[in-house]
Amino acid sequence: MIERSKIKDLALRRSGQRSKRNEGFTLLELIIVFAIISIMVTLGIAAFVDYNRAQTLNVAALEVVATLNLAKSRAQSQVKPEDCRNTLNGYKVGICSRDALKCKANTNSKIKYAFYADCSNENFVSFANTNKTLPTDIIFDSTSTNITSIFFPVLTGGAVLTGGVNGSGRIVLSGYGKTKTITIDSSGNINSN
Repeated sequence: MIERSKIKDLALRRSGQRSKRNEGFTLLELIIVFAIISIMVTLGIAAFVDYNRAQTLNVAALEVVATLNLAKSRAQSQVKPEDCRNTLNGYKVGICSRDALKCKANTNSKIKYAFYADCSNENFVSFANTNKTLPTDIIFDSTSTNITSIFFPVLTGGAVLTGGVNGSGRIVLSGYGKTKTITIDSSGNINSN
């Protein structure tokens, strides 16, 4: 003989209703949902880390461009620093790659580029907060960077590049598998891409 509860369950199933004993999720359904959620979270974190690294490289390149523009602007306006007792020739930005032996910015191993004034018959005049470091894991790519300094003369304008080819040069920042290139020409035009 069939029990009464089994008959009732059978009748409920046929009518499309579920019995209270069958409500809820199975363990397999829960495992699948948690696996999908964990995959989505992992992909989101990876995308955020990649975006953050790209922004770090972009900010480093923008800071180098800002330093170059500051040197160019000061040369064009002929602003003479107080420490410059003789004639101001112009402003210079020194770029130090890993293998640069002589670089104005190499007085401190963490400084990767520096902005300073070129005064006649004097050592270069450095300014407060103009010795710059690159963010961790960002470097000047010594194989692609073909200039070590950019000089912006006061009277003639333009730019004099130490290194470079055909009156133009490039500074390449690299890190996290990405690169950012800054180009400078002898007219003093600075572009970042």
